[in-house]
This record gives sequence, C-alpha cells and structure tokens, in this order.
Amino acid sequence: MTITSPECSRASEADDEPLAGTAPTGPGSWLLIEHPGPWPARDAWRALPPAAAEVCARARALGISVGLIRRAHHRRTPPPRQVILASLRGERPWLESTELADLTGITGIDLAALAAGQQPRFGPPGPPRLLLACTHGRRDRCCARLGRPAAAALADHFGDLVWESTHLGGHRFAANLLCLPDGTVHGRLTPDTAVPVARACLAGKVVLPHYRGRAGSPAPVQAAEHTVRVHLAEHRVDAVRPPAGSTGSTGTVRLTVGADEYELAVRATPDEPRWTSCDDAGPTPTPRYEARLVASYLRSG
Repeated sequence: MTITSPECSRASEADDEPLAGTAPTGPGSWLLIEHPGPWPARDAWRALPPAAAEVCARARALGISVGLIRRAHHRRTPPPRQVILASLRGERPWLESTELADLTGITGIDLAALAAGQQPRFGPPGPPRLLLACTHGRRDRCCARLGRPAAAALADHFGDLVWESTHLGGHRFAANLLCLPDGTVHGRLTPDTAVPVARACLAGKVVLPHYRGRAGSPAPVQAAEHTVRVHLAEHRVDAVRPPAGSTGSTGTVRLTVGADEYELAVRATPDEPRWTSCDDAGPTPTPRYEARLVASYLRSG
C-alpha cells in the first residue's frame, strides 16, 4: 500500500510541534551564490558552472553551509551574480557581499578562513543584516507554497535586503526566515507575520512566538536560550550567549545575560513520529527538547 504524505507544515502545526531548538545546527558559516534557477532538489549548487560547483563541494567538505539565492519574483537575471559570505563563529558575526561577472572568481575565496569564522576579505562588508526566505519548492512543496508569498511580502517592504534561498532546514516549519549574519531562524511565517518578524531581525532582535533558534548552536543550547529569553522577556539577539567552554550536550547548559549566568537542565524526550518533509517515505521519530531553569548567578568580574 502506498502511503501518501500530508503537507508536513500543516501536520507539524496541527500537532503543535514546538519551534524552540529546531534551527540548523551546522558550524555557522555560509557561502551563498546568486542563481535564478531552476534549483535542483538536492545539492542545488551542482547547477552552477563546473568550476564554481567544485568550490562549493570543497566548502561543503569543510562544513560551510552552501546555498543558492535569487531575488523575489525572479526579477533579476545575472550576470553579474551576487556572492555573500557570512559567519557567526568569530568574536562578532560578519558579512561580506560582492558581485562577480564570472563565477570562476569564487575560486579566490579562502575557504579555510571562512570555515574558521575568519573574514576572507573576498569582498567589501555587506549591509549589517540580510534576510533569506526559503522558497526551495523542488526540495519540499511547503517551502514553495508558504515561502514564496512570504518572500514576496518581505521584498515589497525591505527591497534588496531580501533574498529567496534554497534549503535552510526544517521544511515543516515553513515559511522559514534566516537573518544573516546573526544566524537567527524564525518559522511558521505568513506574509502578514513575516514583515514584523523581519523588521525585528533587522533591528537585532528575535520574535519569540516564531523563534526557532540560532543557527550553528546545538539544539539543547537553542532550547535553553529560548527558555531564558521567555523568562526574562529578552529579545535582543546578542544579549543571551553561552559562556566560553559551554557544551551543547543535554544535561546542564549555562548561558550568560549581562552580568548574570543562568543554569538550565535540558533533556531530550522522544516525540511522536512525524513527517519531517513532504517527501519522506514515512513518519520518523523527532526529539523534543525541554529546558528548565535551575539557578542564576551574579558573575564576578
């Protein structure tokens, strides 16, 4: 018997699946290349010319998140093509953006530096923040159905600060929005809710009802961060951070907010099997992270 999958976003929302702790947990560096499409379902960067695709393959091997971007409504047909580098791994998040008439120029990117969170100085600093809305319909139909209207609404309000993008992670939370270089991820957006969420992101804030977490952080840290933010009604992106040496394992997570340190107990519990993508062969188990505030301390020094 053939099992027909539901639309994964509808199933997730109907099940009231929590958003907290669901942002991508990759290393927190990005290489983004403008390409109007079509975008293949998997490894979309393979649609680029061979020399550029080879650079993307090496970047992926180093742990860099590689994606394709395009303007909403596909109004622009490059060349030139925009190339964006970003990372939140260093002392401060950063973003570089440049235009190339020939994509073979990306062979000059210092990928090792990018992977380490260091600025390759490949291009000039970009704007303080950019917005990426996933619209990768060939990867998952929910990203097209929900992502494209949200991206169009955002482009109408914020212009060139908005890009459509390939897979960001978490189709079932579409429409998804990634703000770079902060790495904040928000989900379950509509054209109406996407605009105020984006406005907050561009001001360096998060919107807790839609906040999935900060990309590059382990899921337990994301869950702990969300709990602390709710407890303090803290929306500023940089206000909550893990102290040096903090681990991302379940158990105890410590976060700092100003002069205070918060200790949280985090546990992962098995959730009901669910459709994580419209193209899944069937429901799969997904963890649910629960964080509980245990103690707070005034940090010395």
